[in-house]
Amino acid sequence: MTYKATISHSRTWLLVLFVTWLLSPELLLAQRVTISGTVHDRATGELLIGATVSDPTDRYGAITNQYGFFSVTVPSQIDTLEFSYVGYATFQLAALNAQPSPIDIRLSPQRGLDEVVIKGKRETAGQFILPVSRIKSIPALLGEVDVLKALSLTPGVMTGGEGTAGLYVRGGTPDQNLILLDEAPVYNVMHLGGFFSVFNPNTLKSVSLYKGPFPARYGGRLSSVIDLTMKDGNKKKMAGQVGIGLLSQNLTIEGPIIKDKASFIVSGRISTLGVTRLIRPRKSKTGFGDFPSYGFYDLNAKFNYQLSATDQFYVSLYQGDDDFRVNEWSNNDGQRDETSVGIRWGNTTATARYSKILSDKLFARAVLIYSRYNSGFNTDYSQYDSDEDRTDEYYSHTDSRVRDYGFKLQFDHFPKSFLSLKYGADVTVHTFSPFRLQTNYELAGGVPPVANIVGTQVDGFVESSTTFKRFRADVGLRGSLYRVQNSTFVYPEPRLGLNWNGPRNWSVKAGYSVMNQYVLLLTNNGLGLSFDAWVPSTSKVPPANAQQWSLGLYKEFPKPASTSP
Repeated sequence: MTYKATISHSRTWLLVLFVTWLLSPELLLAQRVTISGTVHDRATGELLIGATVSDPTDRYGAITNQYGFFSVTVPSQIDTLEFSYVGYATFQLAALNAQPSPIDIRLSPQRGLDEVVIKGKRETAGQFILPVSRIKSIPALLGEVDVLKALSLTPGVMTGGEGTAGLYVRGGTPDQNLILLDEAPVYNVMHLGGFFSVFNPNTLKSVSLYKGPFPARYGGRLSSVIDLTMKDGNKKKMAGQVGIGLLSQNLTIEGPIIKDKASFIVSGRISTLGVTRLIRPRKSKTGFGDFPSYGFYDLNAKFNYQLSATDQFYVSLYQGDDDFRVNEWSNNDGQRDETSVGIRWGNTTATARYSKILSDKLFARAVLIYSRYNSGFNTDYSQYDSDEDRTDEYYSHTDSRVRDYGFKLQFDHFPKSFLSLKYGADVTVHTFSPFRLQTNYELAGGVPPVANIVGTQVDGFVESSTTFKRFRADVGLRGSLYRVQNSTFVYPEPRLGLNWNGPRNWSVKAGYSVMNQYVLLLTNNGLGLSFDAWVPSTSKVPPANAQQWSLGLYKEFPKPASTSP
């Protein structure tokens, strides 16, 4: 009995010591103050993502989230906070105890041009946050600045070949990348058969790349997550930009609807090659010929309205389309035959978001999402007599679609100075329509109808970020349920990221992630371009699973001092 009592007593002391160690920063700093607010661009009013908030000694700090919000708890004796962001002048805020909550911080862009360095904020292994201003500084291929090309310059990321936009991240395939535009998934990211991506850099504010360990709030793909955020629009004054390039022309307009409260941005991009459709060759009375044509366009729009100091509403839209076709004709003794073969693909996304600062330590957002991808392969044949009357016609149109409706509810919580939490849930309904055929060819038994396949995905997650001086731990758990055709798949997805910052700018980073993917991409590379069809995982082809381990040793070398000649 004495032995058992000793064990129980020892466990009690161990528990007390553990709780004391966990709460030691709070006990040592009993008098604390919480500062929260948002960080903006002073010139345009844009919210800044990934801005750093810290005290002058760098012992306490925070980073603004996707909505520019921060919350930091510091000792009451600290009277100054420092705000910094890539390409902006550092700002120091004094007299913290006298500041109202939430605080509105405005940073001024720096003047001058730095050397081009592809470097992003890296909190854990495999995570990069790249401001678009840096991406635009990269030498462009044929005058086209491309976001995905910039990401291919980071370690572990490559393209399939010169002039292609699909990314292969650590051995994964392009369909294993989760690509989000204002939180809506984009299923095809390529223009011109992969020459560059569909993302117009004039409309983007920030690009985040996660190669692992993945935050628990992301799921549904195996290889990587690319999260792109569009600009909110200039809240101060009207502004515009015109671009004329070898491959495309673009126009961007942004400005306030209500100064300092509501703004918009609208941007359109159209291919230069599309002009060739207006120049059709003359068809001779005898002989034959062909006429290939290609065109694409993008349209981005975003509107936002600041309802109050704590409430914000956003609407984002994207529409893009590619159309490639080859037309052939032949004239023989007054009879003309025409054949057209083409591929068309395009994306449509829409996002409505409402964010609210519930308290100095709690931030919430609700998101409605719509995404649609369509890919089609068409062949048409027509025959005309000498009077230009159509005498015969045959066609075959194959179409593949996927459509998503989703809802997200997420919270950012900052309960302690050394602890931050993110938790939430989301529901997505996928509707797949693969290989729908319309034709007037005589087929045995006719064309069988293709029924839509509906898959429902429900996810919940919680992730924490704990920081003690040189050590940081990101721990998360995502629970995922997917149901399709009377089959249900349930998977737990643990996530772990560890970061230790050693002396002399050395650091060690490690991570572990479990990911599951419920959609599959089928590709037919006809005509040198791809006809894509997304299909769901089923009981016959179950979801794909992946476990990723990572371990890295990093050294940041100081910038060499410039020497005068």
